[in-house]
Amino acid sequence: GQLVAVVAVHVERPPRLADDNDGRDSLWDSAPPIPLCFFHARSGSHRPATEVRLLWDCAHLYVRFDVADAREEMVARYIEPNSPSYTDSCVELFLKAHDDAYANIEINCLGAILLQTHVAPRQGTSVDPTVWDAQIERWTSVSKEMLASSDASGPFSWTVCVRLPHALLSALLPRLPPPTVRNTADDDSGWWVGLYKCADDSPHPHWASAHDIGEALDFHQPSRFSRLVFVHDLVHDIRAASVATQ
Repeated sequence: GQLVAVVAVHVERPPRLADDNDGRDSLWDSAPPIPLCFFHARSGSHRPATEVRLLWDCAHLYVRFDVADAREEMVARYIEPNSPSYTDSCVELFLKAHDDAYANIEINCLGAILLQTHVAPRQGTSVDPTVWDAQIERWTSVSKEMLASSDASGPFSWTVCVRLPHALLSALLPRLPPPTVRNTADDDSGWWVGLYKCADDSPHPHWASAHDIGEALDFHQPSRFSRLVFVHDLVHDIRAASVATQ
């Protein structure tokens, strides 16, 4: 059914974005994985499993995408800001407050970001990279050199992590409130999020999301975004907020 809420878990220190020889920072494991399991009907036979984890503190929102892909399906061309990242192997985060304005942050497997703001669905423009590019710290497990030296086919898992400053997000979306633990899940003054995976130009294109986007192949449907709930203690705060899926 429709996912009505996703959770971001508070951390006392910033998580390490880059994996090391021991794998990912254990802080990421404190966040429940959010599967992007709704594939649009036009998706091809390749449907990579993708999970998202969300962490937060007073200064940043931290986002991690883990993708179980296939090398022969991957597309990795763009490295410049505001390139059409969505045509490559790409993961996406959309954010909004309680009004119609939203921002989309689309990151290909090489870490190239397309960032746009909209006053209503698809009524917007790309944001000048000088405003945001240096502020968004990111890490990807993929490089063009790695892809060139890898086998041409077979399983290929990759990860993208980003650190999004609340100051930047509030500048992009002035009505976005500061992140805080809320007592009820029906508080419309909070944050709303869309989480997506796509690869428009791959051999077998796919479009996946954390929530059902309906018949139209369009991620730009803010009315379908899931509520983003900020918690300190995962079990206690979820019970207090009555977060549920239906």
